[in-house]
Amino acid sequence: MVLVNALFFNASWDRPFSEGTTSMKPFHTLSQGVKDVETMETTNIFSYVNNSGAEVIELPFRGDRMAMYIILPSRSSSVDQIVEVRSKFKYN
Repeated sequence: MVLVNALFFNASWDRPFSEGTTSMKPFHTLSQGVKDVETMETTNIFSYVNNSGAEVIELPFRGDRMAMYIILPSRSSSVDQIVEVRSKFKYN
């Protein structure tokens, strides 16, 4: 598992989530079972890569200078495979 942490980041999404689509959904934790958490949803066109190592989606922030990447590794993927998938996105 790879965890990334940011101390503080204040930016607006390039394609904002609607508050009306936020709802409680089950979230599966490693130690506490299933918990209901607030979940944002949106339907839009995003950069996306899917291969045998992982699925990655890019959620850009306003201004095209920063983005958040959500990586969902396959059960059998290695860190090297995840890095390979991530490299398919362009970075400024």
